Amino acid sequence: MAKKCRVILNCVGPYTWYGEAVVKACIEAKTHHVDITGEPYFMEYMQYEYNTRAQESEVCVVSACGIETLPIDMGVLMLQDSFEGQVNSVDCYISFGYEGPKPQKGASLHTGTWQSALLIGKMEDKRKEVHKKLYPSGLKQFDPLPESRGPVHKFKGRYCVEAIIGPDHSVISRTQQYLYEHQGRRPVPFKSHFMIPYYIFAWLFHIASLAFLILTKYNLFCILLSKFPWIFSFGNVTSEGPKEEELEYFKMRTTLKATGWENKRSQTPKTMQLTVSFLPSIFFFFFFFFFLHIFHII
Repeated sequence: MAKKCRVILNCVGPYTWYGEAVVKACIEAKTHHVDITGEPYFMEYMQYEYNTRAQESEVCVVSACGIETLPIDMGVLMLQDSFEGQVNSVDCYISFGYEGPKPQKGASLHTGTWQSALLIGKMEDKRKEVHKKLYPSGLKQFDPLPESRGPVHKFKGRYCVEAIIGPDHSVISRTQQYLYEHQGRRPVPFKSHFMIPYYIFAWLFHIASLAFLILTKYNLFCILLSKFPWIFSFGNVTSEGPKEEELEYFKMRTTLKATGWENKRSQTPKTMQLTVSFLPSIFFFFFFFFFLHIFHII
């Protein structure tokens, strides 16, 4: 297949299981590879293992081209280019809504996305090992670093929880490091947050995310969740996934907020915001909506 085309769009996950063979075949056939993965381990391992070979074959291997990360990465670059002064940090705020005429009845998540979510937690330790090999000295940071916040904070009237599961931080931090190494641009710290309307749900989401990351490190837990996703998800994860007629009513809005100064010597803080809206057939949305649905059941 790779020998018969110039570009392959790989939409088959989980990529940690099935992606490497496709990347390797594309490099050998000198065919460009594009995918829509949201698995940080897969992306960083492909960079570590195949970047040199891809350069030698003059092949582009581009990951995370779904709407879960690419618009955010481009939005951060737009903010840096448009910001008249010095950007010191960027925060991403993601909000969702269902605007259908009837209550949502179908599943919130497909089993393939469910498997990818399990692998994100399960492979996190290995991702950190690969990350250290990619960046032995660590990612470049400049003072002053952004002030730390608690697990829950408020933004635009909603309670915000840091997204500790997902690809955004991995993708954007590597973009920033590349631009620092090759263009001398100052890298900016980045954090992504979910916007949740209720305080108690925000804390429940934070606790559930931490518990999920911890439990996915145990094989027994992963086996049970892989074999019986509909049981552990209260029926919200199926092999059919969300209904097409309901999916079209889901809305998503991403707001990027840059904080910095008018110039390098100024101490007066300055902010700029960029809002991106699109339909959310993506990992982040379903994982977020799944947890909120469970909280409503509880």
